[in-house]
Amino acid sequence: MMEKHVYAADFENTTNTDKTYVYGAGIMELCEEEPHIFDTIEQFMEYIATLPKKSYVYFHNLSYDAMLITYYLLTHGFVEDTSGKGTFNGIISDDGQFYELKIRFKKTTVTLRDSAKLVQGKLDTIGKNLKCPTATMVGAYDYDAIEEGHVMNDIERQYLANDVKLLREILIKLNEIEMLIS
Repeated sequence: MMEKHVYAADFENTTNTDKTYVYGAGIMELCEEEPHIFDTIEQFMEYIATLPKKSYVYFHNLSYDAMLITYYLLTHGFVEDTSGKGTFNGIISDDGQFYELKIRFKKTTVTLRDSAKLVQGKLDTIGKNLKCPTATMVGAYDYDAIEEGHVMNDIERQYLANDVKLLREILIKLNEIEMLIS
């Protein structure tokens, strides 16, 4: 039986310009200590296209991130279908909530899932309730000040890294109590 690989991921994006875009993305496997941080959705997508088979990537509140990823896929030659390379499909509720988004790259298939469907609430509150050691950074930065072409500074990179680490710790705790389903 093939081993399953589980990852935690998060995006930082802006909506104060004419278009929404991702200016930061982070991902880490549950067995890793530090996240991989990217400046663009393109870099993130190139990275997940190299993940091993049977990879599951959890975002907290996937619905928003899935819209950005779906737009990326549709503008980069992918088609909505249930099989074949260069395709994707999702499990979406009637009210537009993504439960899962499966992406079939040339060499692998990656399944994105929503951790908020397993445990609801704000990430920092869940982390505190589960006694996770990483806490989200105190004080958020001004998302409205972010403009297209923005490159993350060290504080923003640390903020993103902490969010990814916290989601990783939450997923580990959920796995320990057998709530992380395959």
